[in-house]
Amino acid sequence: MSVMYKFDEKKYQYAKNNFNTIIWEDFKEGGKFFPDYTCILNPYLIKGTEEHIYWKEKFDDIFHTNCYFPFISRIINSFLIAGEQPI
Repeated sequence: MSVMYKFDEKKYQYAKNNFNTIIWEDFKEGGKFFPDYTCILNPYLIKGTEEHIYWKEKFDDIFHTNCYFPFISRIINSFLIAGEQPI
């Protein structure tokens, strides 16, 4: 049985609306500390959408680099599963 996490709309909107209050560096190594980051269906993270571009601009600025979609997904999904229990 595979592990899955429930998408939390409120937590996602909190991250988006309070971007500057989150220490994103803590989630940069998501694959290492949050290996289940791929086990959440995030309906907002679709490559090429306005939502993707919004996050790309934010993370490009904070990490001072050109952030690619898989990296963006890893960071956001790692934040979303932090402290959560799989279903």
